[in-house]
Amino acid sequence: MTAPFLIKGTIEDINFVVTADRENYARRRGRKRITAEEFKNNPVFDRICNQGQEFALHSSTLKLTPECLPLNIDH
Repeated sequence: MTAPFLIKGTIEDINFVVTADRENYARRRGRKRITAEEFKNNPVFDRICNQGQEFALHSSTLKLTPECLPLNIDH
């Protein structure tokens, strides 16, 4: 079924989307956020958590090395 106009936006829990090809489709809106408890307990997020911990470890290490000090541009 095709309508003579494009719909864009949200009505209750249905999102109407217009693609780059000017095709129009509707989809049900998903959940907006996950809770902290769900993030901790859901194995889907384990990799993200591990990468965050690794990034934190390396970023704190970089702060201590003299090679990473800002360059003095006034020379």
